Amino acid sequence: MRRSYTPEKRWGELQGEFPSFLIYRPLSFPISLVLLGLRVPILAVTLSSALLAVVMPVLAWHGGPQAYWGVAALGFCFHVLDCVDGNMARTAGTASKLGGLVDGFVDLSFWCLLFLSLGLLVEKAGGGIFGDRAAELGLGLAVLVLLNRATRETYAASHGQTT
Repeated sequence: MRRSYTPEKRWGELQGEFPSFLIYRPLSFPISLVLLGLRVPILAVTLSSALLAVVMPVLAWHGGPQAYWGVAALGFCFHVLDCVDGNMARTAGTASKLGGLVDGFVDLSFWCLLFLSLGLLVEKAGGGIFGDRAAELGLGLAVLVLLNRATRETYAASHGQTT
């Protein structure tokens, strides 16, 4: 399992995804081993993380005054599962372009839904300068994050780097 976590992958996370390097990836290794042993399909792990992302805005809107804890917990679990599906695919030698495409779509969806959830939490709390427009602001911030990611990936691809 750890051999599948190549020095290049480790270095990339250390440079641009420090929480993954420090927290999510170490937690993902034992979970990945258990799921591989149980023969859980990798796509099931990816789709489970998508379900967590979809639940975030629902929880943010309907979850009451402590909903931010639930949104944070779902986001944390999403990131761990995002590492798990990659670990599993690399370890099993089943990484594919389609799997990467589905994983990428789920990742981008997560960021949109996270920012929407944060906006909904702010809206539900009321007040402040963004109170009644926080969901729209959250989605606008999601667009900026996605543009940043696309720009980074385009730059890396045009310079022969991997992301």
